[in-house]
Amino acid sequence: MIMNREKDSSTSVSGEFLQFTISNANNKHLNHCRTIIFILRPFSINRYMTTTKDTVKFLKTHSDTKGEYNLLHVEIYSGAGPPLHYHKVISHKFNVVEGELRLQVDDTLHILNAGDELEVPAMVPHRESSASGKKVVCHIESRPAHKGYEDFIKMTYSTDPDAYTEEEQMEIYVNADTYKP
Repeated sequence: MIMNREKDSSTSVSGEFLQFTISNANNKHLNHCRTIIFILRPFSINRYMTTTKDTVKFLKTHSDTKGEYNLLHVEIYSGAGPPLHYHKVISHKFNVVEGELRLQVDDTLHILNAGDELEVPAMVPHRESSASGKKVVCHIESRPAHKGYEDFIKMTYSTDPDAYTEEEQMEIYVNADTYKP
């Protein structure tokens, strides 16, 4: 969504919450406002991720596949991983290349080994981490490919914590298709 910041959106900070409201008044297909509330923490997610060794490399992007899918090469070293989250549109297929991947899908915990694969449909809460705290390598195919999600991944795994302004971070969060359950 492209928005006019002066007319179509507002931002407010209150205590530990950031509220970002997008008005769709100029969009004839949407006749409501969407309010997104982010819980503010001492460090933004990209600053947190730079403290781990976890890395992501795009093997295929939305532009490579005409929006069909993107493919990530992910190396996870931490036992923590991202928080439980879901995507409204995107589904993932996890393929473990090396090590043991702990993959929580809804209320079920899966331990995947090299050669194992598991698909997580859209709208299903999930989180991934290293099962042993040791290096795990996996490929994650996301369908459909989503530029907003790709931007979110780039920001999250950026090694430069100041690479994005707060405004850029908010814009990326709004378009990431990543939500807390």
